[in-house]
Amino acid sequence: MEVTGTSIASQEMQTNKLQAGYDALTKTMQKADQNAANEQQRMEVAQQTGKGLNIDVKA
Repeated sequence: MEVTGTSIASQEMQTNKLQAGYDALTKTMQKADQNAANEQQRMEVAQQTGKGLNIDVKA
């Protein structure tokens, strides 16, 4: 099998796409984890102070 500049470039592009997808997924997971931590912290403060426990429920 002959290795050409085109095949190397194609492999590089595929690698870059995979890395970009992984990076995007990692950032999404980090954001979700941070949001969960923020919500947990907000609930702890609300329980300690007795304030902020009003939860809006929309039908």
